[in-house]
Amino acid sequence: MKKFAAILLVAALSLTGCGKNTEPAVTLPPVAEPAVPAPEPEPEPVETCRLEICRFTGREIPEGSALERPVLVIYDNVRPARPPAGLKEAGFVYEIPVEGAITRFLAVFTHSFPGAIGPVRSARPYFVTLALEHGGILAHCGFSPRAQIMLQELKVAHINELTYSQYYFRDSTRKAPHNLYTGMDLLVSGAEKLKYLPSAQKAAPVFRNGEAEYGTGEAVAKVTLNYSTATWADYLYDKAGGLYLRYMEGDRHTDAEGSQLAAKNLIVQFVNITAEEPGSERLDIALVGQGTGYYFVNGRAYPLAWHKKTAASPTQYLLDGKELVLAPGTTWIHYVDARNRSNVTFN
Repeated sequence: MKKFAAILLVAALSLTGCGKNTEPAVTLPPVAEPAVPAPEPEPEPVETCRLEICRFTGREIPEGSALERPVLVIYDNVRPARPPAGLKEAGFVYEIPVEGAITRFLAVFTHSFPGAIGPVRSARPYFVTLALEHGGILAHCGFSPRAQIMLQELKVAHINELTYSQYYFRDSTRKAPHNLYTGMDLLVSGAEKLKYLPSAQKAAPVFRNGEAEYGTGEAVAKVTLNYSTATWADYLYDKAGGLYLRYMEGDRHTDAEGSQLAAKNLIVQFVNITAEEPGSERLDIALVGQGTGYYFVNGRAYPLAWHKKTAASPTQYLLDGKELVLAPGTTWIHYVDARNRSNVTFN
């Protein structure tokens, strides 16, 4: 009997050992497959502006934007007219005294560009002479009596706002007369309407430009031009950019977009300035003749001579008896009364 009970106990233990395992099964986490990075999108093609060299100034301009002949615009330069629009696009800028002990600008544009130009003001005889010299189209609003006679007698191409107002517009945010503007598209359209464009032949550059050796010269970091007690301009040479940065009456002289006006070349031309007639406030500026002045480039000053034979002939600037070759870039030319040479200082 005891033997039989022992057999039953062994059998029971055997059954228990072969029973189902009651411990929970261990679940292994799934093996993550390596992430395949999504392909990066192809970058959008960036449109780059193709450039060409302007034959008038030697500087780069957008390809296809060159004008057949220059367009010259007379700019207002009193404080309520600032900042000017479009002036930084000019290849040449003349700063010229007018009545009232102030100056105006004559901007010589050699390529087309978008945006406003102005404020635009009236013509004087010396503006007409320069338009003739450049073989260009003069944009203005009215004229002095002598300027009107010159425009007619010399047959200078011009677009007068008083006659062709459709090529100009007024800025309602500014007070007259400092609110008259135009645009290159408007002026080109007007020039085509008046048969000034297309031109029978491309206008020739008035000044030579290119790389040249100028000699040692005098080191100059600042140039000051005192036109009157109320009107003066300074230029500070920026060595890093190789440009003269312009200041007007103590403030940075900026354009309508906030960029400071600057020049690669500065010319000071001493000229004879008198009254048009006794008692007149209007000025007679003798551009035909000869005289002296200064040329500033690359932080150095050089004495120059100039001469101009006729109203239509180009002004020739000479350094040591040789024709001046302007460095490629924008040029600012300043007319200063030869009797007041001390009003030009530099150091």
